[in-house]
Amino acid sequence: MEMILKSSRGLHVRLKADDAEGLLKVSQLCELLEISYTGVRARIFRGETVEAAIHHFLDQKGGGDA
Repeated sequence: MEMILKSSRGLHVRLKADDAEGLLKVSQLCELLEISYTGVRARIFRGETVEAAIHHFLDQKGGGDA
C-alpha cells in the first residue's frame, strides 16, 4: 500500500503502510491531521488502502474536502 500526498506548495510525502517505518509515518500524519491512528491502522489491516482509511476519518470530522 502506498499513498502520495501532494500540496499546492510542492510538498510530496510518500507513505507505505507495509513496514514499521511506514506505519510510524502514518502515525505522525494522523497526529498532524488530528485523526485516530488506531482507527486508521485497523482499517488498513482490514484491507483498506491508506488513503481510504485516512479519508474515512477526515470525512467523519468534516475535513475531507478542506
